[in-house]
Amino acid sequence: MSRVMRPAAVVDYPFSDGRPLAESEAQLREILYLVSALYGHFRDRPDVYVGADMFLYYEEGNSAAVVAPDVFVVIGAPKREDDRRLSYKLWEEPKGPGFVLKVAPHGDRSRPAPNAPVIPSRLNTPPTSSWPGPWNRP
Repeated sequence: MSRVMRPAAVVDYPFSDGRPLAESEAQLREILYLVSALYGHFRDRPDVYVGADMFLYYEEGNSAAVVAPDVFVVIGAPKREDDRRLSYKLWEEPKGPGFVLKVAPHGDRSRPAPNAPVIPSRLNTPPTSSWPGPWNRP
């Protein structure tokens, strides 16, 4: 008896959820500032990728296994010439993020930020950091 091989199901991995980058203008400024600072800091490191507000898929074949951190850094993932990653799929990349950041929308770190990314343990990523924003700075 011969086995019939069925083609693998094609999984759609969306790169947008239609929601805005930030919950407020102040939060947007903080995210842009952090990304700009990280780009500048790592500009001469071709092995460092800085991502922002991008879907990060952590399980191949499961489009629901996704987080969207405000900012993340991967040391060991090259910058690409075209710099057009629409999402970050762990199984297509050499490494996962070593740093993940959620910018608190209103500077309140005493409670979890709404929609804060929950980073699954299988990503082998340190716990999510929280940036208080300009509200708590001296």
